[in-house]
Amino acid sequence: MFLSGAAAATGIATINSIGNLGGFFGPAMIGWIKDRTGSFAGGLYFVAGLLMLSAVLTLVLSSTQKSKAAAAQAVAH
Repeated sequence: MFLSGAAAATGIATINSIGNLGGFFGPAMIGWIKDRTGSFAGGLYFVAGLLMLSAVLTLVLSSTQKSKAAAAQAVAH
């Protein structure tokens, strides 16, 4: 397991908070972009861009964690 105990509770709370912020600001941003452009397409492109950004960040952070774990294991031996 990646996190346990208090760290797991903190991680779950952080993820939940970010989701709640997205649920609040997402529709507002799409509406604002629609008002500016007259189309929902720009708002959907914005959401798609954020999705791509989150995928890239997940891949980068995942590989960083794997590198740190491998380095720590190499030092331990």
